[in-house]
Amino acid sequence: CATWEAIKPTTPIGLGVRVPSGGRRLVEGYPQFGALRAIDPATGQRRWEHRYKSYPSTVNLDLTGGLMSTASGLVFTGDNEGYFYAFEATSGKELWRFQTGAPVWGSAAVTYMLDGRQWVLTAAGLTFTAFALPAAPR
Repeated sequence: CATWEAIKPTTPIGLGVRVPSGGRRLVEGYPQFGALRAIDPATGQRRWEHRYKSYPSTVNLDLTGGLMSTASGLVFTGDNEGYFYAFEATSGKELWRFQTGAPVWGSAAVTYMLDGRQWVLTAAGLTFTAFALPAAPR
């Protein structure tokens, strides 16, 4: 038989953890978040940040799909909520998002050309979804 005591720490520790110490204590974690951050390589300063709604579960700690950046200044990624995003690389402005229906974890999106159009392909769950980027003006 064990007696459990719940305590709130004074400094953030992340996910709640069980700390065996004679009796047993459950240390409550603080709310977590995942974020996509752009860091200036010359200064080390944060240029912008996009916080995701979801946070890691205790089963799968992935927060996002891999990142893909393009020469045209776009950044693509996905999240646990099933959203696939396009951001403006310099400002972090969210350009669009699409609900894929399943978490977008792990691998980065890929890009390819087909019939003169640029496409972006991402995996979510067991499904691949492709998006055609707007045609370049002539």
